[in-house]
Amino acid sequence: MAAGTEAKRRELMEESERLWNGGDREGWEQLWRAAVPGEHVLESPVGSEPRRGFEAARSQVWEQSQPVQITTKQLIVSGDSVAALTENVVSIAGRTVTVLSIDTYDFDDSGNCYERNYFSTPG
Repeated sequence: MAAGTEAKRRELMEESERLWNGGDREGWEQLWRAAVPGEHVLESPVGSEPRRGFEAARSQVWEQSQPVQITTKQLIVSGDSVAALTENVVSIAGRTVTVLSIDTYDFDDSGNCYERNYFSTPG
């Protein structure tokens, strides 16, 4: 599934959340490889050095972020761009931590995706 239309981008985001929350790393990575056959760049959090390539922008994110459960509160798909307001929930040392993020994805005709995650680190 290339992420070429607004409907495909919406489907990508919904399926990505389902696979992520289900712990299906293989399915999640396959989904993203099919949707973004070019370069995936991730700036998370915004202002940090961007991670470039599938390994850094997807595989390492899985390893570093699981078992965070995500719930998309609002999804806006507009042309080549997607914006999501996302609730991220994780248990740390018996304490549940919830962080809201605004995640943006800009796709281009060459199959690339530039993703930016805006969030505050819990204190």
